[in-house]
Amino acid sequence: MFTERNGKQNKLEFVILEELVPEDHLLRKIDKTIDFSFINKICKPYYCENNGRPAIEPEVLFRMLFIGYLYGIRSETRLLKEIEVNVAYRWFIGYDLTEKLPDVSVIWQNRLRRYNGTDIPQQIFDEIVRQAMAKGLVGGKILYSDSTHLKANANKNKYVEKQAKVEAREYIDDLNRAINEDRKAHGKKPLKFNGDELKDDSEEEKENYFDDDSQNGGTTGGSGEVKTIKASTTDPDSGFMHRDGKPQGFFYLDHRTVDSKHNIITDVFVTPGNTNDVKPYLNRLKTQIDKF
Repeated sequence: MFTERNGKQNKLEFVILEELVPEDHLLRKIDKTIDFSFINKICKPYYCENNGRPAIEPEVLFRMLFIGYLYGIRSETRLLKEIEVNVAYRWFIGYDLTEKLPDVSVIWQNRLRRYNGTDIPQQIFDEIVRQAMAKGLVGGKILYSDSTHLKANANKNKYVEKQAKVEAREYIDDLNRAINEDRKAHGKKPLKFNGDELKDDSEEEKENYFDDDSQNGGTTGGSGEVKTIKASTTDPDSGFMHRDGKPQGFFYLDHRTVDSKHNIITDVFVTPGNTNDVKPYLNRLKTQIDKF
């Protein structure tokens, strides 16, 4: 029998927010797995205990930003609108259906000012990695590292040329030494690096020649050498990238290390876009060993 629903939904209802969020909802799984309570503890020193207006809890602020990142909401104004009408979002940040949400300015003021110059984001990241380790999600034996280029907000035609010192390449020597030790152990001929001539090698061996600075256009060698680089006048912290198959301009590189067991990201490190991918790897590996 065909029927129509008449009238608006204006009747009084008694509901429990906990029961409105499905058991298999992603946010419920995350909330069950990760203990975010540590965020309030590490952020407490940045708040006054007995003066000023009541502040939004740091954990709530982080949960809001987490929702925005997880669901691709790239505006804090839009994020507040979504949380206002989404039952699961409200439940995740611990707010009731009728509870007034913080003003959008409170979110960006805290994000940009209160924790500016602190390592709070890094502490949050590291603690979540430790929780993943405690649950057996990190193996710690095989790690993969790669970088993704992120475009800087800078015009590639607005720059000045500067002379930059070529840094010492001990880390390259360590990597090359490890490669040849492995080849020797497998009865293979060692490779030649850094300008060594390949006089009597086969064509196959010649293809295995490596130039450590080939991606950056720099020169290899000792610490006394210099090279000319482009420095952005808009964003001096970025680096001019000119790699084969990549866009040209001012970029950053987001270097990420991933544990092979369950693809948990164990480290994130940002460098200028003209940094060789291999350069930060050993130091970041050491950082992870020291931390974890």
